[in-house]
Order: sequence, then C-alpha cells, then structure tokens
Amino acid sequence: MAKFLIAGIAGHVDHGKTSLVKCLAGVDTDRLREEKERGISIESGIAPCVLPSGRKIAFVDVPGHKNFFKNTIRGLTMTDIAILVIAADDGVMPQTKEHLEILQFAGCEGGVVVLSKADLVDKEILGMAVEEVRELVRGSFLEGRPIIPFSAVDEQGKKAIENALEEECKDACGKDPNVPFRMYIDQLRVIKGYGTVVSGTILSGKIGTEDMIEIYPTGRKTKVRYLQVHHQKVDMAYAGQRVGINLHNVKLYEIKRGMVLADTGMMRASYLINGRFHYLSDKKKPLKNRTRVRFYTGTAVSNALMVFMGRDVLKPGQQVMVQFRLTDKVAPLPRDRYVVCTMNPQTIIGGGMVLDITDRKFRNAHSDTIGFLEAMDRQDIASAIENLSADTIDRSLQVKDIVGRIRFPEDEVKGALEGMVGKKLLIDFGENGYFSLMRYSELKEMVPQVLGKIHQANPLKAYVSRKEIRERISQGLHPCIFDEILKELKQEGKIVVENESVRLPGFVPRPSSEQQQIIKDMLNFADHTGYVPFSVDKFWQAGDRSYDKEEIRKLAVFLCCQNQLTRLNNGRLLSSKKMDEIKEKIRKHIIEKGGLTLHDSKEILGFGRTGGIPVLEHLDTIGFTMRTGDVRVLKK
Repeated sequence: MAKFLIAGIAGHVDHGKTSLVKCLAGVDTDRLREEKERGISIESGIAPCVLPSGRKIAFVDVPGHKNFFKNTIRGLTMTDIAILVIAADDGVMPQTKEHLEILQFAGCEGGVVVLSKADLVDKEILGMAVEEVRELVRGSFLEGRPIIPFSAVDEQGKKAIENALEEECKDACGKDPNVPFRMYIDQLRVIKGYGTVVSGTILSGKIGTEDMIEIYPTGRKTKVRYLQVHHQKVDMAYAGQRVGINLHNVKLYEIKRGMVLADTGMMRASYLINGRFHYLSDKKKPLKNRTRVRFYTGTAVSNALMVFMGRDVLKPGQQVMVQFRLTDKVAPLPRDRYVVCTMNPQTIIGGGMVLDITDRKFRNAHSDTIGFLEAMDRQDIASAIENLSADTIDRSLQVKDIVGRIRFPEDEVKGALEGMVGKKLLIDFGENGYFSLMRYSELKEMVPQVLGKIHQANPLKAYVSRKEIRERISQGLHPCIFDEILKELKQEGKIVVENESVRLPGFVPRPSSEQQQIIKDMLNFADHTGYVPFSVDKFWQAGDRSYDKEEIRKLAVFLCCQNQLTRLNNGRLLSSKKMDEIKEKIRKHIIEKGGLTLHDSKEILGFGRTGGIPVLEHLDTIGFTMRTGDVRVLKK
C-alpha cells in the first residue's frame, strides 16, 4: 500500500507559505472571509497535491501569526515532513524559530527549507540568507536538508522543491495502517442533510463506513456514516490521509477540537500524563517545579501543573521526568509527542514524549514510577514490565493489560515475558497472568510470620482463616497466587492447612487458669440448658458477672473451634454433645416417618418454633438435612 504523507508548511507570518502551497497544489488555503480580508492565515488550511511522480501528499498550511499560535501547534503536530518557509528579504524571524521547535518536538522526520521571495533580493543577500538558515537548522532534523530559493511570481525553484519532496517522501516512514484506528479531531462542522462532520489526519490504522468507533475522552460510541478524502467520497480511508467523517447521531455540542476518534476500548483518558520533558537550551531562566503551563498533544490542549520527578529546578537544556496534572482530560498514547508553552504570553519552553497515562499522582516516594518511565523511554520492554509489576500492588499481570499500558506489540510483550520467566524474574500462572518471583518469595516468607503474630495475640485461636491471612499480607493478591503460596508452605511443612483454616505446626491453644474456669462453667451451663440454645449474654447473666463479657465471646469461639460448642446461624450456642443427640433423634425420626416438619421438631427438641428454626437451619447449613417445601429430609 502506498504511504500517505502530510507535509507541514511552517514559517513566520507573511513569509509566503500560502503562496507556495497555491503554486505547488493550485489551492488557496485561505478559505475564510476574515483570512481574505486580513491577508493572513487564521486556521490551518489543507491542500492535496500530486507530485510529478504521481505520489499524493497533503499540505497543511499553518498560521504564522502569534495570535493564532494554538492553531499552528495543532497543525504541525500531525506532519510527517516539513517545509520551513523563510522569506529571503526578512530572514529568520521569531515564529520561524518557534515553528521549527514545534516540528522538532512533534518528531517530524525530515523536509526542506524554502527561501521564499527570492526575486526581491540579489545574490549576495540570498547567500547570506542561506547561511543564516544553515545556522538555524544546525542540530535539528533539517540539518543537511535542501535549502531552495523560490519565487511565487515566476515560480523559480518550483521544480527543485518538487524533486526534493519526492526524495523526502521516499525516506519518510509515514503512519502505520496496520494497527488500530486513531485520529485527532482538528475541524468540526454541521453539514445540512448529513449532520456532524469532523476532520483530521488519520494517525494509525484505517476506517470504513459503518465502522463502530469511540470518542475520547467522553467514551461516547458512534458509527461512521460517510467518509470523504479531499472532498471525494470513499468507503475506506487509511493512515496518513486527511479525512472527513460523518458521525451517526452525534450533536455538534457533544464534541470539540482535540478529542480523539479511535477503535472502541483502545484509549485511556486521564488528567495525569507522565513523560520526559526537555527544557529548551536558549531559555534564560531556570524552570521551577510546579510551574503552570499550556500542554499540547495532537490537537488537544489543556492548562496543566508541571510536577518534576526528583528535582525542584530545571536549567536550560536539561531534561527531567515530569507529571502533567491537567485541567481537561486528554487521551494520548505512550510515545506520542507533546509541546509545552508558558501561560501568558504563549511561548514554547520545551516538549517531549508521553510515556504513561496514569490515574496516580506522583509522589517522591514512588521511585518505581521513575524506573518505569525510564524503561519506557529506553523502549526496554522487560524493564518496563518489571517496574510495572512492582507498581501493581500484588496484582498479577495479564498480557492484554501490559500491552494496553505500554503500547508495544503483543508478540514483543509475550517474548519479553517468556524471557523473564526463563530468567526467574516472573512466574507464569497461565490464564491468571504473570507475577514477580521476588515478590512471591517475600509474600511466602510473610505467611508464617503473620500466623505467628496472630497466634501470639490470640492464644486460643487454633486456626486462622485464609481470608484473614490474605488480608494481612496483601488485600490485592490474586487468590490463585495466594493458594499456591499456601500449597508450597504446606508441602514444606511450614504450615498446616485444613479446608479454609491455617495454623503453624505444633501450635496448641493454651487457655490460662482463669480462662479454664470460664470454659468449665460455660460447658456446664451448656449441659444444663440441654437442647435449648443460649447466648453469651444469657450465660453471663446466669453466672458470675465478674467475668469479662468480651473474654466469654473469645472463649465461645475457641470452644466452637474445639467442637465442644456449636454456633447456630443466629449466633446462639449449643453443647456439641447435645447437637449430636439432636441429629441422631432427627435421623431416626426421618427414617421412620419419611420426613420432618417444624411441628415434629417440637416433640424432639421440647421447645417451639422460635428456638427450633435456628437448630433446623443449622442442620441444613452443615448438609445434614435439606428442606423440600415444609418438610426436611436427610441429605445424601
């Protein structure tokens, strides 16, 4: 498939950008009445162009005036190659430098420099202008690129520009059509008979009529009704093309410039963006931490608080990991570019690359965050996964979640994961994901330690529930990982596991002499009450009220664990011996009569409905009986 490329036409106001586009493409990009009246570009203008070889490209002619700086940035961030226009009679001007900085931060791959208005100067002045340009572009992506004198009056240099663009297009990578669809909205309008139409440059993938897409950051889903590429109806549009999309059942007030159209479920919108920031070297003052700025990515823009990671001041030319805390949600992807400006007046101070879209505010204690961002910056997948694992609060990592977070190809992520398993860095839990071996070992060591502390604090607690241990060591730990830890510890003889309960080997509950007296009294009371359940409060009232009621509760739990008392569903207690007798009576009754009703239970238990129902429900709960209608039978 042929590459579709966007060429950004950049340069200072009144340096002849629009005239150059008109000469090359035959299109006047100043379409607004105000633009005609004032003689300057206000909005970015789009012009399709067919080069002599037949290759199709699109020009984006951006405003050069400082007052329309926002539109300039939005236009230039979508470009693949640049045409920097500098008037030979004026030379390099303030917006010339700023436009070059925007293109640099936007990751532009190449381009040419056009010295416009060449007919207005002599050879000596033209030569000086060429040297000035070479000095300007030194160290940038335009260093060593063609510098071509041009005149819109006699079309001097037109052929050389076309030839240079042909060569630049051969080397340009362009945008990837083989990944999911994504496009920033940079224009929107209502067309009578169609409804809402949005326009932009397709950053990746392809889009067809009837496709379902999602609008970010709102999450609104809609369908593509109609597509146009340069005013021509198409059924499919591809990465790199300028496209107009008619959205089904979406009102104009529901969307705005800077929003993103993409495949459903693809993006993650947030107010917090982490990335590497480069402070321009030509700035005169250091930049302080927590400076308020304007943040641009794609065609989205928001005010932001810039929080440095690991330092308080940034000197000109330095770089730092940074978190942007935005006032408006944006939806970029890792490795998208961004530009940062001062608030007022708007002047570029730097830019960089988005490395993570997060929901967590950065704190200096989050060293794992910086490690993750540095790994993302190096494109070190294994290191990024390792840092991500440390940052996921004991949750296992799924391949799809890793791909969604770091946005590397799935096959590369799987390869990195397999390598990390081989190096004993991760454990593969199959469909339950991957988990850090180091953290697994730490948690495994914690289980006996936690059990020891619980036994010490609760000497009567013979067993500890699995749930309590998991909550003590890590509430977010995946159950399958926790179960594997217990399994290994049991095999190693370090713990005893019985159903849902766990204890240390050799641990035996040892009541004190005072507690033994309470136990004796409680068991005697249980024998005295017979088949009638009793509460802790009833035992306390009937006996020596000097006993601590909370101590009685603990001992009741202990006796239940020792199978000396039985706790019913309503919390009341019964001697386990008496419960065994009740079970035997009910078993014989059901065998003889074929079933047991609530009325029958009065004969067996000696008390009525209020006391009988909890006993019968307990027998249902433990699986001794089962209820069918109003009759209970033995459960096989």
